[in-house]
Amino acid sequence: MSDKVKEYLKNAEKIGRQYGNCKELQKLCKEAYQGAQKGFISKHDYHKIYVLCMSYAYPR
Repeated sequence: MSDKVKEYLKNAEKIGRQYGNCKELQKLCKEAYQGAQKGFISKHDYHKIYVLCMSYAYPR
């Protein structure tokens, strides 16, 4: 796992715990998606980031 992916995951957890579904979390998820589309991170790593963002944005 790259440092960029670790940074995304760390930030998603920090933002999600503090604020839940917010613009910052949405922006982070969108940036990760764009990174996956451009090949900067793998689709598999993007999926991890996406799942984490969604779990904080829409807790059960």
